[in-house]
Amino acid sequence: MPNPYSWTNLTNVVWVEQPVGTGFSQGIPTATSTEDIAQQFLLFWKNFVDTFSLQNRKVFITGESYAGYYVPYIADKMLSRNDTVYHNVEATMIYDPSTSYSTIQNEVPAVQFTDYWKGLFPFNDSFVETIHNQSDSCGYTDYLEKYLVFPPPGPQPGPTDLPGTDETGAVTDDCAVFENINNEIFNVNPCFDSTYS
Repeated sequence: MPNPYSWTNLTNVVWVEQPVGTGFSQGIPTATSTEDIAQQFLLFWKNFVDTFSLQNRKVFITGESYAGYYVPYIADKMLSRNDTVYHNVEATMIYDPSTSYSTIQNEVPAVQFTDYWKGLFPFNDSFVETIHNQSDSCGYTDYLEKYLVFPPPGPQPGPTDLPGTDETGAVTDDCAVFENINNEIFNVNPCFDSTYS
């Protein structure tokens, strides 16, 4: 049965697989930075708008997962053009986004997230103490207290300078607190729905 509340009743919706080479998109990837990707998207977008006579429309830029990196750059590039004929950005939305290194997104907040949602993560006291000790010894607790505050103290460390990582920026086995929590929740609740990224 058709959804009477579908977005398509109010607007046009366009899905774009980008950068070139993503999904089913065709072509040879040439972008070497997020700025390149945004620039290439704007070239595509102007062409698309002209082809379908969509000038002067409001533009909502959305994305999920790795688009957490792309959406802000595309929106910034459009807004910088100051051209509402082609780039009339009304809003952006990113969901389940990647916005930083996996250490910052997964490892650093894992214990505090588990504490906050302890009704969903009913771990025994021994395991809770273990992950708290792991977060402390790996530097995640200190990182939260120092960098995830407002106003920020300055630039955050790069991937190889983050706590709990090796010289390549990968999380060390002894600091994989997110993985430990993810594994343990299935001992408590084998039906737990976990998205591990």
